[in-house]
Amino acid sequence: MQTQTLATAQPSSAQLRCRIRVAPRDEHHCVEAAEAIAAGEIILVVTGRRVRRPDVYSVQVGPRTHIAAPDGVSWDERVGEYGWRYLNHSCEPNAYLRGVELVARVDIAEGAEVTFDYNTTEWDMSHPFTCLCGAPSCVGTVRGYRHLDEAARARILPWVAPHLRLRV
Repeated sequence: MQTQTLATAQPSSAQLRCRIRVAPRDEHHCVEAAEAIAAGEIILVVTGRRVRRPDVYSVQVGPRTHIAAPDGVSWDERVGEYGWRYLNHSCEPNAYLRGVELVARVDIAEGAEVTFDYNTTEWDMSHPFTCLCGAPSCVGTVRGYRHLDEAARARILPWVAPHLRLRV
């Protein structure tokens, strides 16, 4: 399968250079850096329709707001505009969401998988799953921020979305 590259936009709608590509990895797809990305740089902006109910591919961006890709979009549209849907979870990620901007936590090498911690944006996962990231700090089952103990919450606090901080 051929790797597909997509462009992203800053909130001002100005075009960024192509920063990511969606690529096959094992039995799923992932987001890879199409170029080296420095810590603190915006990688992509999560765009789509705002919905109140989460689904397996949505991202929570507010207390009762999630962003999802529109229904019925083609593969090219899913990759081209909604490549963020292929971001995988890691308990020790290299990126985090700041509002709708995915920002590099550390320098990310070209070709490296870009990941974020779903527990930093989701209060309660619509589809909990067993994490296979293998990190020393792995939480085991990813169910959402609400299900983390105090030690796990403290470890990710710098990257936790404001809508989650307000709930506790």
